[in-house]
Amino acid sequence: MSQAMKSINAAMGAKEAAAPQIGLGKLPFANFLPAILPLVGALLVLAARIKFGPSVTPADGTLVVLGLLSYIFAAAALVTNFWAPIGFLQRLGLWTGSLGLFFNLSGWLVRWVAAGDRENWIRITENGKTFFSYIPYTNLYDLSVAFAFGAAFTTLLISNRPNTRFVGAISFPLIMLILLMAVFIGDRFVDLPPVLDSYWRPIHVGVASLSYGVALVSFALSVVYLIKDGVKSEAIGVAVTAFFTAGYVVVWLMGGFKAFDPLSFNYSLNPVLAGSEGITNIAARIPLPGVGLFHALSLMALVGMAVCFLIYFYKKTAGERSKGVNGAAAVVAVPGVAILSSLPLVALIGMVIALVMIHLYKDSEGARRIGHWLLRGSIIFQVVAIALFFYHVKTMTNVGSRVSADQYYNIGYQLMGDNNAGQPNAAGQPAANVMQYGSNFMTMSGDSLVLNLRSNPIEIASLFAMLVASIFAAIIGFRSEKLRANLPALEKIDSLIYKTVGVAFAGLAILLVTGAVWANESWGRYWGWDSKETGALVAWLSYAGYLHTRIAHGWSGRRSAYFALVGFLLVIFTYLGVSYILPGLHSYAKL
Repeated sequence: MSQAMKSINAAMGAKEAAAPQIGLGKLPFANFLPAILPLVGALLVLAARIKFGPSVTPADGTLVVLGLLSYIFAAAALVTNFWAPIGFLQRLGLWTGSLGLFFNLSGWLVRWVAAGDRENWIRITENGKTFFSYIPYTNLYDLSVAFAFGAAFTTLLISNRPNTRFVGAISFPLIMLILLMAVFIGDRFVDLPPVLDSYWRPIHVGVASLSYGVALVSFALSVVYLIKDGVKSEAIGVAVTAFFTAGYVVVWLMGGFKAFDPLSFNYSLNPVLAGSEGITNIAARIPLPGVGLFHALSLMALVGMAVCFLIYFYKKTAGERSKGVNGAAAVVAVPGVAILSSLPLVALIGMVIALVMIHLYKDSEGARRIGHWLLRGSIIFQVVAIALFFYHVKTMTNVGSRVSADQYYNIGYQLMGDNNAGQPNAAGQPAANVMQYGSNFMTMSGDSLVLNLRSNPIEIASLFAMLVASIFAAIIGFRSEKLRANLPALEKIDSLIYKTVGVAFAGLAILLVTGAVWANESWGRYWGWDSKETGALVAWLSYAGYLHTRIAHGWSGRRSAYFALVGFLLVIFTYLGVSYILPGLHSYAKL
């Protein structure tokens, strides 16, 4: 049967090769049409919006959602083609991604005109500003939309040849996550402080969005390189667990992630108060029944998977080292077990876990199999948690009555606002007064509180990010040898990484320079070691390290791929972490 299928595929391939090509395919730029046509189409949409008004084009939010759906289809087609190469799937993924870029960029351009219409273009008519004064670069939503189309455009440019279209299988799922977070943030307009309304703003933020997009593609290429180079799916599973566990712990300790409480296994959201200008988050948390439990189970399954895979790797290398370490000694000598064993229940659980670990240590293949089952179980738990999450957001009523009295102080502290110096008005007030302020608000407006998907966009998007990464780790081991054989040579992928990192390095350098000039114009200084400035500098230095080690010391291959991975993670921290966790002058870029 397999021989027959090969013969059929060969015959179909020969027929496609012999078929006459469309005349356009002979043109030198034909392979770049998936990247060029969306730009032309989006400019036509912009012209129609300016000429005929909002009635002839969809709203910017609708276009962005259409772009997101297109990216989802493109990701699904290209990921499937990644494992089962089919010409139709490859072309479908490529052109669906091109359609996503068209909707994505069109939404951003339509938003540009809508921003001017919202103010009746007063900055141009009365303040002498230009059309660029209304460019949509005012908050994290705008930057995320631009980030997504920058990454999509780079992906489509690189995919100009069939043997480079593999990159979309990794980059389009990441682009999908970026745009999904933008949808959760919401398309509400934000008024930019006048001090920041400079012509350097569109230059600086525009370079940032495009540079971030190129960095995303370099990350995707690095992942593909490691797959081609033989990195096992178990190692990828351990890396995914380490990234999300370490990232969660760091963010939670810094006070930036409050949705999931690891001590109570509760997952909660901020209630919101809807108004004429949008929604306002209230400084309280509403637990969602069941979501925290399944989220905790998914995390524990991931950690268990990582432990099983580490046992598998250790056991395989232990035979080569022949140190004669027995299983019991390797498992029992764990710091802290002696202390925990003083508690009867914990001691019993610890003993059971130790026995399981000893058994798995003796059977490394069994540990590997259990690790894969735990990974699949984690995916199921994550899907259930997300389903419950959406169910509660859509159906939960009487939200105000679920706010406990011990949260009134935080509510009052938030609602008292800041003084002219930017300091909280509640800071000098007795705690009883602040709590009473919050209590009064709940009495008057508690019945109006609701749950909304836009209340905690980054926390919600992180659920999907972990699910996508877990699914990728699960399927990467499927037909891995055939997958590696279908990918181009390591040298080709390494060359693409080098080129994209070089462009990202140059873009981040321009980002730093234009940011310094803009900062001097707005705040009277070029550099102040603000958290955003420092993060951008560290990300740029990581790419500088990549280029230095490659050019001066001849680094290439895995070492360089790891460098590119770290560089993009630093870019993501600058893009999200600074706006969400760390305080600074770049608060204009927050949600």
